[in-house]
Amino acid sequence: CRMGKISDIQRGSSPRPKGDPRYFSENKTTNHWISIKDISKHAVNNILLDTEEFLTDEGTHFSRYAHKNELLVAVSGSTTGKCCLTGIDGYFYDGIAMVRLIGKYVDHQYHLMYYLQRYSQMNDAKFGAAFPNINTKFLGEMMFPFPPQKEQKVIVDKVNSLMELCDELEQNIDSSQTQIEQLMQSCLKEVFEEG
Repeated sequence: CRMGKISDIQRGSSPRPKGDPRYFSENKTTNHWISIKDISKHAVNNILLDTEEFLTDEGTHFSRYAHKNELLVAVSGSTTGKCCLTGIDGYFYDGIAMVRLIGKYVDHQYHLMYYLQRYSQMNDAKFGAAFPNINTKFLGEMMFPFPPQKEQKVIVDKVNSLMELCDELEQNIDSSQTQIEQLMQSCLKEVFEEG
C-alpha cells in the first residue's frame, strides 16, 4: 500500500528566530527539541534517547509534538532519509517529518527497518538547489510492503539475527586484522634486529 494510507505524515515546525530565549531554554527541560543532529548523535540502535536542545513552554506552541515510538525522518539537507524511532517524547524541527502510524497494524520495528533500507532512495530523491529536501507528499506516495503482523515480527526477528551475525563477523575481521598487524610488527622487528 502507499505509506500515506496507513500513516499520518507531518512536517515539523520551528520557533523563530532560532535561539530566542523566549522559545529555547538554556537549561534542560521536559520539552526536548529534536533536530537532525540528534538523530545522528543521540540515537542508539536507531532509537532516539536524548537531545542537545530544549524548548521553553512558550516555544512548544510553535512546534510539533512526537510521542515515544514515532518514526522521524530527516527531510532536508545532506542527511535526507536518515531516520529513527523516538525513545522520548519531544518537539521536532522543520527539517524532520514524523510518520505516525494509524492503528495498530504495523510493528514499529518493521516500520523502522523499511525506512532504514529506503535511505538511499530518499536521499537521491531530494530536490532544490539551496537546501535540497523531500516533502511529505513524496513520503506518502512511497510503496510499503504490508504483510500480516505475525509475518512482520518474523521479518524483524530474522533481520535482527542477521545483524547480530554481521556484528560477529565484523568483530572477527577486526580481531584478524589486529593479529595480522601484530605478526607484521613482529616480523619487521625480527628482521631489523638481526640486521
